[in-house]
Amino acid sequence: MRTITTKSKKILADTFTPVSIYLKIRDVFPKSILLESTDFHHVENCYSFICMNPMADFIVENKQITMKTETGIVRKTISTETDVSSELQDFIQSYTCSDSSNSMNGFFGYIGYDSVKYFETVKL
Repeated sequence: MRTITTKSKKILADTFTPVSIYLKIRDVFPKSILLESTDFHHVENCYSFICMNPMADFIVENKQITMKTETGIVRKTISTETDVSSELQDFIQSYTCSDSSNSMNGFFGYIGYDSVKYFETVKL
């Protein structure tokens, strides 16, 4: 089991904006992402996540799953019997969070449009 350690810092949005911070780090850290959770009605529940230097990748493309971790790369060919959602869930469960009391601890990432066919029953 591998351990995820998340570092966080709360800052006032008046001094920095998430976009300005992201623009400063994106060229230094390839594969960095900016994720924002916004509720215009309740400001106290708005969060921005700037993620950089990924420790693992779960990539689905060209009918193949590629899992990259610090220990190496594993590839699986997707067949009609392959449940990509289960493969992703198994991948996520191979990690544990170092601070389970922190509600902002865990996996961060995105699922691109081209992978919808592997996770949904809707035919495109």
